[in-house]
Amino acid sequence: MTAPEFEVLVARTRTGEIVDGLDQPSWAFDEPLAWGEAGRADVTVDLPGRDRAGQILRSTLRGIAAGMSSLSLAVVRDRTVLWAGPVTTLGWDATGVRIGAATLDWVYERRIVVADGYWHDPANEAADLVRDLLPRDLVLELLARATAGPGRSLPVSLPAQSGAEGSTVTYLGADLRTARETVAELVDADGGPDVLLRPQLSDDMATLSWDVAIGDPHLGGPNDDAVWDFPLVAIAGELDDSETRTVAYAAGDAPDGDGGEKQRLVGVYAVDRGDPWLVLERADRDNVSNAYPDQLAALARSYQQQYAQAVEEITLAAPSDAGPPYRDTWGLGDTCGFTVTGHPWLDDVATRRRIIAVSMTPAELKLTTIGERLTPGSP
Repeated sequence: MTAPEFEVLVARTRTGEIVDGLDQPSWAFDEPLAWGEAGRADVTVDLPGRDRAGQILRSTLRGIAAGMSSLSLAVVRDRTVLWAGPVTTLGWDATGVRIGAATLDWVYERRIVVADGYWHDPANEAADLVRDLLPRDLVLELLARATAGPGRSLPVSLPAQSGAEGSTVTYLGADLRTARETVAELVDADGGPDVLLRPQLSDDMATLSWDVAIGDPHLGGPNDDAVWDFPLVAIAGELDDSETRTVAYAAGDAPDGDGGEKQRLVGVYAVDRGDPWLVLERADRDNVSNAYPDQLAALARSYQQQYAQAVEEITLAAPSDAGPPYRDTWGLGDTCGFTVTGHPWLDDVATRRRIIAVSMTPAELKLTTIGERLTPGSP
């Protein structure tokens, strides 16, 4: 099997134009499926000295330092973009330069939800964004508004909206909500759609762009080509009960009442697990500007069902050139299969699990999965 060829390209974030590349850097990236969770790449470039090659490399790195988030890095394998996003940090010492980049939703965390033309006057009543759209279409509308206007464009392609009417939603410009957090409310609600920004290169490798993939509600599906076997891959798991809840609260807005008092809106969803289980109450306060009781109720239900019991995440690790290749054969959201035989902790089992995160270096690939609990003793 021929080893894959990796490269790291440099592109202008606003236009996607490829302007440079980094020669044989070390790199690692992480990308989760969940919208709003941080995806990141770290690239390290050794400084070779003051010869001609070193001067050219130093010029490239100084250009990145000058441009920072106006430039993006793209990790590419054999013309397929595995990861891409804007530069957010850069550190240096006598041996090399370390560059940190974030997934493109980092930009959406820096775009305010207001009506077009009111970016510098968000307190104006005309700045309020009012829409009658289904959740999927509302996500697309928010992403579109976040890239409308002078200097705000990005090389992002959006699928068409359905055109169906939904509930009326008003986002006050004066709330200064970000596009990323507002989309996260819709994604996190019960039945909310998955959203991914998927990078790609043009055929001539001259332009980087992103497609918005949105689920109905989920992205991906059973993938018969995404299959691994233990002990060909390492398997590790972790059970986490810290977020388990039998009663979930979603704290919303606190509008003025008739008498001027403020009464906070709260969505609640509860289940009774009976003996011997504990009552576990958890409140989510990420949506305190949400003034819609039905949305808060949906958020509470989603939070409870997502963490109804201890979550078991299982990570598969393999050489990066072993098994089906990421983004050529499978992607985030797909359901992969793997067979366990002779494991000292797990019983022998063939199972299918959903891929929710990917980590990769030139040498190793790790994918994090969720699904049926495999550790014995599951209730």
